Amino acid sequence: MRALHLHFGIPAESLLGAPKKTEASPAPKRQQEPSVRAMVDLAASGLMRAKEGYADFLERSRQLLSPLAGSQPAHLRKTRTERTNAKTDAAALEAWCAAALLKSLKVSVAKPSRKVKCDMAMGRELAALSASPTGLRQVGPFLAQRGIALVVLRHLAGTYLDGAAMRRRDGVNVIALTLRYDRIDNFWFTLLHEFAHVACHLSEETSMIFDDLELRSEDGIEAEADGFAQRALIPDELWKSVHADFGTAEVAKITNEAKVHPAIVAGRCSASSGTTASSPSLWVMGRSDRALNNAGGSFRVILQSVWLRR
Repeated sequence: MRALHLHFGIPAESLLGAPKKTEASPAPKRQQEPSVRAMVDLAASGLMRAKEGYADFLERSRQLLSPLAGSQPAHLRKTRTERTNAKTDAAALEAWCAAALLKSLKVSVAKPSRKVKCDMAMGRELAALSASPTGLRQVGPFLAQRGIALVVLRHLAGTYLDGAAMRRRDGVNVIALTLRYDRIDNFWFTLLHEFAHVACHLSEETSMIFDDLELRSEDGIEAEADGFAQRALIPDELWKSVHADFGTAEVAKITNEAKVHPAIVAGRCSASSGTTASSPSLWVMGRSDRALNNAGGSFRVILQSVWLRR
């Protein structure tokens, strides 16, 4: 987090939480560059110029940030323990953020006629794309028409990221996804979660929000984004009818009524009942998709074929 503070002008207090007042707390030594593994990942992204130094790479991305980004910056989703936070390579997170911003320049977006608001109807419209055979190809254009650039950039070693929401200096909003987990329900939830951040939380003062969705958070905006994503995918009135001992028939019923991919419903049912993400119900419903069968059961393969080479 300190690297983000130093290079992007983000106060460390906002990224790490307010520190306790102690006299003998020396500032941690900043890692100058990401780990070797993270740098290899970064080089493989193709976003660094030939013979470009790491500092110059960071400076290029810094030019894209709002000049007010340092006043009230982003939240990094975290647990309540500093031990968990220590797992994150701050320099690698900084590098991933820089790469995602630079990659977003390759996406053509329309200048929105109005600010995207916390519009549940729009969230439901986005979620409904999951049920379409061509839905994945429609997601990018859907967001671009609303002034949002969607980029897919694999997480760098040591970052533990699912996605991020960012706002560039020119006002373009960016949703960046890492495809960290090879699951249909995880992809759509993360997409809607970051859309909620774009629609409800980004501003000139708060220009970056990062998410590791495996971790619980008591942050108000995280709870709001979680709730938005859940309701966009499965409205509350439909979810209330789900029984604890759900079966395939009930998943199919909610799927039809919610108009989303069946794996989304099966995944939420599995999560609510405490079963593992790879439970049979999730994958049986997911593999009803012909494209998923053709990809050998790997949703990530499908996503890579659609986006990663764009």
